[in-house]
Parts: sequence; structure tokens; C-alpha cells
Amino acid sequence: TAIYDPQQNYNEMYSITPHITIYHAELRAIFKATEYINNKINLYNKTIIIFSDCQSVVKKIYFPDLLNNPSIIYKIRQTLYN
Repeated sequence: TAIYDPQQNYNEMYSITPHITIYHAELRAIFKATEYINNKINLYNKTIIIFSDCQSVVKKIYFPDLLNNPSIIYKIRQTLYN
């Protein structure tokens, strides 16, 4: 997983464990991106784009199942909507 911010000339790569699923790797990548956005960027008048090729993860973030979600989905939602 990685973060790339051309305006700040910033990139960072994160390793994942060998047995992690693609679904959870995508969740972790999106979470790391939202952390970066909240901690390092002045969001005033900025357009932020997070790319993901995992449609199931994107759907879970926008339409969470209240009973069966990993806690990281709630962390992502808190970061995006606060």
C-alpha cells in the first residue's frame, strides 16, 4: 500500500503481512490515506482523491453494515466525515 501526494512531494509505502486479504489490504490503504489527509494537509479549498480498485471496500465504507463491519471501517468513516 502507498500514499502519493504530488503537491507536497510526498510518498510513503507500507508493507503488508503475507496472509492479509486484498479486502483488508485495501481497507488499510484507505485508512492510511485518510490519516495522512487529516494529519498533514490543510484541506481548505482542496480536492482529495483516494483511488481504490476494490469496489466491495468502497461500498462498505459508504454503506456500512452496522452489525458486521471491521472497526477500521468506522475509523475511516470518522476520518472522512469529521
